[in-house]
Amino acid sequence: MCTEKNDTAEGILIQVWENGPYTIEGPFTLNGEQPGIQNALCRCGNSKTKPFCDGSHLLSDFKADGKSAETPSPPRRESGKTLSIASFPQGPFQIDGNSLLHGKEEIASDKSKPVFLCRCGQSSNKPFCDGSHKAIEFDG
Repeated sequence: MCTEKNDTAEGILIQVWENGPYTIEGPFTLNGEQPGIQNALCRCGNSKTKPFCDGSHLLSDFKADGKSAETPSPPRRESGKTLSIASFPQGPFQIDGNSLLHGKEEIASDKSKPVFLCRCGQSSNKPFCDGSHKAIEFDG
């Protein structure tokens, strides 16, 4: 994790919630379409409404670091562009565009390349994908 903040960075804020979903604060497309008002994406792998969160993480034993209710959010630093997210049926979320990942603190990522976020709930490198979806034959 990165503890040094870059106050000049701009991007769509992706909150990584402790034991919960990803939420996006800013305009984004999902698989090329505007998702409407839904902004919570499943990261536990158990949602019946994948790729969106339906609260299944509350009924499962999903555990993962992230932002707690007490953790302050960073200032929203929107770039004016729409973030592009692809949801692979048996794999991760691919994030393309300028984004700021934030859990307990800002999470370092190379913004010049796509970022792959776990959505099966099994990665040992959460929130990033480590390929665990292949071993468990994730169908999402």
